[in-house]
Amino acid sequence: MVAVATEGLTPEPLTVAAPFLAMTKAQIVALGADLGVPFADTWSCYRGEAAHCGTCGTCTERREAFTVAGIADPTRYAGSGQGA
Repeated sequence: MVAVATEGLTPEPLTVAAPFLAMTKAQIVALGADLGVPFADTWSCYRGEAAHCGTCGTCTERREAFTVAGIADPTRYAGSGQGA
C-alpha cells in the first residue's frame, strides 16, 4: 500500500518499519527506560483530558506494562495523582 500511495512522489521506494511489533508492552517500556525515554512526556489515553483517565483500555494497558516491567510509572492519572 505504501508503494502505491507514494508512487512517483519519492525518488526511492518507502518502507514501513515496525520494530516493536513482536514486543510486549512491558518489553517496550523496559527498552524505553534503558534508552532514557521521558515517559512523563508521553501520552496514551484515548480521552483528550488534561491527565490520563486511568480507566480506558490504553491507560489500563499502560499501567500494566509499567507494573510488569518493574518500572515506576510517572504518568499522572485523573483522580489518583501519580502512576499506578
